[in-house]
Amino acid sequence: MPDDLAIVDEFLRLTAAEDEKLARALGKLPDDARAPLAALLGRFAAGGALDEGGRALARRVLGKLHRPTARGVELIAAVLAYLAVDGGGDPALSRQEAQLAVEILELFCKADSVNETLSQKELDMLLAVLAHLDTDKSGRLDPDERTRLRDELWDADAFLEQQKRDNPRLRELLAK
Repeated sequence: MPDDLAIVDEFLRLTAAEDEKLARALGKLPDDARAPLAALLGRFAAGGALDEGGRALARRVLGKLHRPTARGVELIAAVLAYLAVDGGGDPALSRQEAQLAVEILELFCKADSVNETLSQKELDMLLAVLAHLDTDKSGRLDPDERTRLRDELWDADAFLEQQKRDNPRLRELLAK
């Protein structure tokens, strides 16, 4: 993975010109958020470089955070880890995997709210769903599990009702 500080600094510098509002919000993150942000950005750095396409996907993901915080960045990074195919070697998602991850995040935005962003509660809910769907408990969804999740999220209300019935961790989160 590219140098942690370098990938974050370059992303923030380029994002300032491409999405000023997001750059300002990310610029307010505390120093302890740099490592999870670098890990998240590394998921979009195909071949070790964060190109324009990777930055655009990373911005779409980070733009889904209701209010960017260190914990929110960590949660999104954990979600992306579930959606990665290759657990070793290159941490970067392929463009197809990254696009599917973005679609899943975008479809989950209305899980507990009526806006287009993800709160920390919704990210915790999504992690509970991913852990429940991870049938082999590998820490990653296999390609069929990922595709099935995206397809089922098209009817998010029905999917969440079924998850509430079948997923004890999700029920526990919602009871709080």
